[in-house]
Amino acid sequence: MARCRSPRVSSAVGNESIATVSVVVDSTLPDKALVSPSDGDRVKGTVSITAESSAADLDLIVILVDGQQIGASVTSPFTVDYDTTARLDGQMEITAVTRDLAGNESSCSIHVTVNNQKVRLFPRAFDLKSEYRGKAKVRARVTGPNLGLMQPVSSHDVRLVVPGGGSVVATGSETWIPGCGL
Repeated sequence: MARCRSPRVSSAVGNESIATVSVVVDSTLPDKALVSPSDGDRVKGTVSITAESSAADLDLIVILVDGQQIGASVTSPFTVDYDTTARLDGQMEITAVTRDLAGNESSCSIHVTVNNQKVRLFPRAFDLKSEYRGKAKVRARVTGPNLGLMQPVSSHDVRLVVPGGGSVVATGSETWIPGCGL
């Protein structure tokens, strides 16, 4: 919205001048977009996060992961790499904030799932009806770059779920499932 002001200036000897000043009030929010990754994606390792804005008066783009700033730029598009192995697997929120020269800010967020860990079960197949000394032993090997963040296992909700049965909480490096044969 433009507003015009016309101040009148006069001197002691009677000279008078009128100047017209036009002031533009910018209250339009800058556009923004998180280009990659997409909402709902599964990510692992180092992920490139890209945000962009086509605002002609762009002042700043900021990228945040779970509320923590990981990068900022005055140019668009802006890409920053983020190492997901430094965090636990699960939901992660990515936010882009854009600010224009008038100070207007706009933001958008997406959610992705971090999945760095691999789980391998031993044995891969077994008969739940047979017995092995009264107990069945199933080993799960969990590997991944952020596995150290899960130590000790007892402080996290790690479970093995047997189809048709309940879940068993992992309490250490081995968990026995009573009543299941091997």
